[in-house]
Amino acid sequence: MKLLNLERFEGVDPSLALLNEREAAAVLTLKPATLTNWRHTGRYGLPYIRAGKAIRYRLSELLAFMERHTYRHTGEMKAGNGGRMASETTIEARKGPGDG
Repeated sequence: MKLLNLERFEGVDPSLALLNEREAAAVLTLKPATLTNWRHTGRYGLPYIRAGKAIRYRLSELLAFMERHTYRHTGEMKAGNGGRMASETTIEARKGPGDG
């Protein structure tokens, strides 16, 4: 996989920096076909811009996506539980009224 040179975006607000599919895939170290699949299936809900046939991704969205999908270990779940570990969420879900 070819490395991406992001120098052209130096000093540019990441929310204004638009990358094509190949560049976006390189940022995420994926194949462009993976992004195509995600767009068609709605997997991960990664936002993109369509202008005619052109597909563009905001650099800020790619960076936010990587942040949301960064974990320290496999038992950690960030989405939907306030950043608590899965075991903490399970314990609270099992508690009944008056269990403190």
